[in-house]
Amino acid sequence: MRSKTVPAATLVAFAAALAAKRETAAAAAAAAKTAKDLAESLGLPSESILLKADDRSTEVAAIWTERPVREIAARVDSFHTYKVTKEATVAA
Repeated sequence: MRSKTVPAATLVAFAAALAAKRETAAAAAAAAKTAKDLAESLGLPSESILLKADDRSTEVAAIWTERPVREIAARVDSFHTYKVTKEATVAA
């Protein structure tokens, strides 16, 4: 492996950016797992549905998507995608 000498400040900043990226990726993966677990607990049907909070504070659209897999002609992936359409607001 070859080596290259670079300014210390640049390399320190690069290492910090890599660490932040790693931490962000780990946080995103944990949030995705939590969201998946919560979605599964809702028992959503295989169709698009608008989820509404019982106090009308929040709404989330669960959009059913079917997408053919390019490499496998007979396979279709089916899944929900989610979009928050109304968020609860916190009174100041």
